[in-house]
Amino acid sequence: MEIDSVSSTLYQGGDLIGVFVFAISGGLAGRRAGLDFFGVVTVGALTGLGGGIMRDILIGDIPPASLSDWRYIVIATLGAMLPMLVKPTSKRALRSLLVLDAGGLALFAVASTTKAYQFGVIPLAAPLIGVLAATGGGALRDVLTNEIPNILRREIYALAALAGAAIVALGLWLQWPIVPVAIVGLVVVAGLRILSLRYRWRSPMQQEDPGLA
Repeated sequence: MEIDSVSSTLYQGGDLIGVFVFAISGGLAGRRAGLDFFGVVTVGALTGLGGGIMRDILIGDIPPASLSDWRYIVIATLGAMLPMLVKPTSKRALRSLLVLDAGGLALFAVASTTKAYQFGVIPLAAPLIGVLAATGGGALRDVLTNEIPNILRREIYALAALAGAAIVALGLWLQWPIVPVAIVGLVVVAGLRILSLRYRWRSPMQQEDPGLA
């Protein structure tokens, strides 16, 4: 499938901003976990780059953009270093982590769905690639800082990414203007995630089987 210039610019720009935002969230999580400078930068960089690497391998963009374009590594490193300037135990740091995570989730869901579609992934599968890329870096961050990944909790996390990614895939399939579609996708993902945190929305939990109690 031919990749048009607008879509290419959109997913590359969203990718780079998403890497930066997620790298900050990873560095901030590392600071809160009490890691040293090397640990903070490592966790931050892997958080920023991890989801995109998994996405690119799945869609056949080899070598992954994160490993073939110097901007990704530089941006991820700089983002990971920024949290060294804040107090990791403050409530403001925790709120910043949650907001940055929501922003990274939205950027990666939209950019990765767009890239997957432009690389020939069918419309039904493109949102799944978007969700994987959007949640992969955060899951890696949580594992490295000894936290249960958000995607495995009852929080509205992967569902938020899927909602926005599905809107983007539908818009691409129907050939709607990509910029407004991407903006709507970003607002849906970030909005759902932040609102779910604000109002403590939870995904349904399977009832425990009495026979196993």
